[in-house]
Amino acid sequence: MAGNTGTLESIALELGNALKPLKDLLGVDIFVKLGLQLPPSLAGNSQIMQGLTKASNLAKKLEPDITALQTAIAGENTSGIISSATDLISDVIQLVTTLKELGDAVHSAANALSGAEKAALQALASELPVRILEYMTV
Repeated sequence: MAGNTGTLESIALELGNALKPLKDLLGVDIFVKLGLQLPPSLAGNSQIMQGLTKASNLAKKLEPDITALQTAIAGENTSGIISSATDLISDVIQLVTTLKELGDAVHSAANALSGAEKAALQALASELPVRILEYMTV
């Protein structure tokens, strides 16, 4: 890496690369990967589906951000590094915020369920952004 690259840019690159695969993983089956099957009555819930789509689309934006930052680093373009890193960090923040909103949608939709199924799904929903980030690091 060029001498113009700081810690923040390096962290942004690593985080962006770690989260990039979410573009392909954010479907209703993500819940199974996190250890809980989404009940069929919620699998088509419009808020959940919109949240998954929005998060997947945001994850797709990471790749061009990563490429722009890598290009700026390779060219030792300090202003480009700062601009590209800012864009990448902003998109990562938007993605995590959207995952939180997805968790809120799942929590709300789970109100229609009963007993243990409701409790388990709401517990997962409250931890959804963290659980997805943990899944991506593994």
